[in-house]
Amino acid sequence: MELLRLLAKPVNIKILALLSAGPRYPRAIASALGKSEAFIVRCLKSLEKHGLVEGAWTRVNGRNVKMYRLKASSLTLEFAHGEASIKLEGRGREPFAVVSGPELPKPPSPFVDRVAEMRVLASAAGVSIVWGPPGMGKTALAAKLAEQHAGPKAWITCDSRTDVHVVAGGIARAAGLGGQLPRLNAERDLRALAIKLSEAGGLLVLDDFHRDSAELVDLLYMLDEVVVGGRVVVLSRTPIHMVPSRGCLIPLAPLDKSSSLTLLRSLGLDLSEDELGWIYEAAGGNPRLLVAVAKVIESTGFNEDRIREALEALIDPLVSSLERHEYEVLKAVSVFNEPVPAAAVARVSSVKSAGVYLASLERLGLIEVEGGRVRAHRIVRRLLERREGAKLGRYHSLAASYYLSEGRRRAALYHLVRGGKYSRALEMLEELYEEYRLELEDGAIRDLIAEMSSGPLNSLERAKLTCFMAAFLEPDHAIKALEAAASEARRWRDDALLARIFQLMGEMHVSRGDYAAASAYATLAASMVRRAGFPAHRLVDDVLGLLVRLGRLEDADELAKHYLRSSASASSRAGAEYWLGVIRALAGDLRAAERRLRESAKCLADVDPLKASRALQYLAYAYARAGRVSKALEHDDRAY
Repeated sequence: MELLRLLAKPVNIKILALLSAGPRYPRAIASALGKSEAFIVRCLKSLEKHGLVEGAWTRVNGRNVKMYRLKASSLTLEFAHGEASIKLEGRGREPFAVVSGPELPKPPSPFVDRVAEMRVLASAAGVSIVWGPPGMGKTALAAKLAEQHAGPKAWITCDSRTDVHVVAGGIARAAGLGGQLPRLNAERDLRALAIKLSEAGGLLVLDDFHRDSAELVDLLYMLDEVVVGGRVVVLSRTPIHMVPSRGCLIPLAPLDKSSSLTLLRSLGLDLSEDELGWIYEAAGGNPRLLVAVAKVIESTGFNEDRIREALEALIDPLVSSLERHEYEVLKAVSVFNEPVPAAAVARVSSVKSAGVYLASLERLGLIEVEGGRVRAHRIVRRLLERREGAKLGRYHSLAASYYLSEGRRRAALYHLVRGGKYSRALEMLEELYEEYRLELEDGAIRDLIAEMSSGPLNSLERAKLTCFMAAFLEPDHAIKALEAAASEARRWRDDALLARIFQLMGEMHVSRGDYAAASAYATLAASMVRRAGFPAHRLVDDVLGLLVRLGRLEDADELAKHYLRSSASASSRAGAEYWLGVIRALAGDLRAAERRLRESAKCLADVDPLKASRALQYLAYAYARAGRVSKALEHDDRAY
């Protein structure tokens, strides 16, 4: 309200009071108020511009002087229909009003990657609809259009109290009409205003239209029919079920990685490609979140924890505003660490019509849907973990059940750990490891093992977990931990666990160069694995491998023969034949090695292709050692 700011200056009130007594010229006013004439002239021009005074040239003492007189004798400030109006009344003149609506928002700087949308919106007449999740740039896009628009314009930020009369005031401002609007009596009055907007080529922006009542959707159809020359731009977080006849429909999606990095660089961030990429992943391409991250970095530097806290603070109000079923579905999505089908979410959430709520969450920008699979944004997952904590355990347990029903035990392992089912998770970890279905070098597996180590396990379970943890401990620390685990294994009389512990201790001593100690533990491991009845293929392979590495081929041969005699399955017999062939190849017995390795490679081709390939490699080694180079090359090629 520029006029009110003008009247808030005491000097302007004094000028109006002087002019109420009669016309005066600037020098006389300046003399009366003790101000410079130039200053008074500037004040008079401002008052004249707003219709409070009027000036006319006249002759005084033989020279031309501009005489000013009061144009308005009274002023009334009125509030109605979403606008404020100042009614001015002058002597012998009809009252007129200066109408003021809300100030238009300023477009952000920089304005990135909405050039195509801007071009479409600027070329469209009539009603256009722009919708998308919070922070996607809807308001920025409309503000940029308003800045470029040369004609009259108006901006209404809608809420639940916005009605037809408030919108009518905006239409009047966008049509360039002054004065206080009369109360609308019929639809034809509103239609007449819309026609004037069209004729004036005005621009009306209805922001946050999703907050409005349903009756205003009918108003959009009328505006779409009537407004031909002007523009009405509707901004909404949710889709509006109408297709504009003249305008355009623009859904705004998150920025892609290239555009996000361009935005971050234009904000003055001097970071590495890896740091910029991390920011993009954390913000999910949301322009508002990217700008917020830039501000955090500007004040505190690149700190991942502070950035996450800032992003969570921005997302938290949106999550808090969700309905109960929406929140339940969001929690179900958030426990998954990979995109999953909607059926998986429905099973975990136990909410009927979960697909409806998934669509709502996608519109809000909290989840991503691609190819029929859904996932929560990383920052949303972190926020829900912080808000819900252990309460998400039930959802993780249901997710584990879903994956087990799909036969995906490794995926189920993650959810068993996160759901606090540590004993069951340890059993599955052992099964997968002994079946060669996971490797301890995997960082995700290490994280799960570390999380399990802080859980409530009994002493035997903790001893078993120590065997996995030893893989990423220093040899000295690992040996001490394994010695303690061996004591528990003896107490529980678990020969298979003792075999695994002794095998690992032998490996640790090999890494230290203490081959005497390694050989002693290899002997103990071989004894325990025989006593345990050769319980698992990988354990047997690891013990035999340790004996072979230490050059104890006779002991390895004896253990492999016991393994062959005790084998009840074809895969076990093939595994025993494989080791007997390896031992013969290393001993230089080509004939025996050839028969056993060829047979084991054939049997293992389907059940264990990796071991079958190794059998062919050892066969190539045996041929090369015997000087049969062509045969060695042939089998080496077959191995790959």
